[in-house]
Amino acid sequence: MRSLHALALTTALLGTSACYVEVVDNDVPPSHAWTGDLTLRYDFDGLRCDEAGVRRIAIRLDGRRTGEVYRDNIDCDDYAHGVTIEYLSEDSYDVKLEGRDAQGVLLYALESSTPVQVVAGAHQEYDLHIVSQGAGLTLYWTFEGFGSCGIVDEVHVQLTDPDGFIFDDSRYPCEYGGVSYDAMMDGLWALDIDGVAADGRVHYRATPRNLVIIEGANNDYTIDLDSYR
Repeated sequence: MRSLHALALTTALLGTSACYVEVVDNDVPPSHAWTGDLTLRYDFDGLRCDEAGVRRIAIRLDGRRTGEVYRDNIDCDDYAHGVTIEYLSEDSYDVKLEGRDAQGVLLYALESSTPVQVVAGAHQEYDLHIVSQGAGLTLYWTFEGFGSCGIVDEVHVQLTDPDGFIFDDSRYPCEYGGVSYDAMMDGLWALDIDGVAADGRVHYRATPRNLVIIEGANNDYTIDLDSYR
């Protein structure tokens, strides 16, 4: 049986890169004879949850030898300084950790899968520096002020980044009501968006516009499309 514990608020980070500290308990309980405990401490580019805008933390551990998988999705405020996971099988685990905002937009993640070692009968601690993944953007669409798609079957979105490269040129089912993006650079983006009927004809079109994307912010835009003939 595994359990998860929040670290006390008085706990200090030992560093900003992944490092390893092993503390061996000579009085090992029977339940720990074949398992170990793992503490993961983290920050988000040196910031805490509220400062970084992180609401949820997704954790995944993959055992390289045993194939054991541990997953959890936790409230960042409840585990602001880190978590302790008990009763993990002895193994080397690949760690993936993501920090997302209240809307689920990815804000921070480990740059690559980070291996950690769990030794049976011991407690291991690692410090992880979680880095920014750029800004997120959510686009919602309406048609002359109404959310109903009507004749519109798909919405054609074209997004161009601040350097002039096309980031997205895709059609999305109108019924989605919008689309979200992760890992965007901040700056001034260009947007063109059309409402397309099932026969391929454009029935609605929004005036081309620029969107200001700010890193660490909730970049949400509602785009109203006008009737187009």
